[in-house]
Amino acid sequence: MPTMDPATQTCKTECIRTELYLTAAVKYSIQTHPYYSNLPAPALNIITSNANGYFESICPSGLYSVFIKWNDAYYAQNINADGFVNLLEITNDSIVKSDFIIDEAVY
Repeated sequence: MPTMDPATQTCKTECIRTELYLTAAVKYSIQTHPYYSNLPAPALNIITSNANGYFESICPSGLYSVFIKWNDAYYAQNINADGFVNLLEITNDSIVKSDFIIDEAVY
């Protein structure tokens, strides 16, 4: 597999201000993954991140799929072993730390 020349590499990492949409847990669908033109379930919570990409919210206990607003679509890349997309589990009196990465690199 070829490697990228560091002198000509165009990939970059940066934090972004965006909106995160929490929906009921959603199963993977090959027709839409990872870019969704519409949310596959109603938004239960919309969270706006700050300029450094940090976000926080208080949510009821449950399982959620998280979709990141990116350009004109909703992005959700990760799929767990049970087929759920960007799954986030919230339990009573817990603090959950989650990092979401929008990876558009071509390998």
